[in-house]
Amino acid sequence: MDNKELSGEEKLRQYIRENAELITRAQEELAKREELMKPMRLEDVKKQIDKINEFLSTWTWMDFMYKTIESEEITLLGSHDFSFAEPKIKIMFRYPQIIASKFFLRADNTRPFIELSSEEELREKTGLYAEDDVYVFKLNDKQLEGKSTIFVTAAGLQCEIFQ
Repeated sequence: MDNKELSGEEKLRQYIRENAELITRAQEELAKREELMKPMRLEDVKKQIDKINEFLSTWTWMDFMYKTIESEEITLLGSHDFSFAEPKIKIMFRYPQIIASKFFLRADNTRPFIELSSEEELREKTGLYAEDDVYVFKLNDKQLEGKSTIFVTAAGLQCEIFQ
């Protein structure tokens, strides 16, 4: 029996048999992405925030710029001088929803660079509303001196420190 004589259900079964490996890989990738989209545990987020702020407290200042702004991740790189130095820290916001920010930031060691904020503060300062199950991160930029606030909402946060 050739394909022209197969019913729709039989064609589907044949396709699944012929492409079982591809379908399995696609299902595994989907499960991995669904897991990453879930919000991180609050304790893990706080550990990452502490790691970032502790590292930055050892520097007089750190300049930041965005490496990528995509639907799956926003990557922020920090260096004491981008004109000739390699990045010292990489901060990644997982599955971001909102970014209200300048493109170039400067952190100093006089206050924490990153904090958890609230949906109310986000709404009050930007007029933006976050969806459920995301964290609201507030970044402090030395150049803004409290005049404005930088917000990123995301499912989680990771940090890499380069030595």
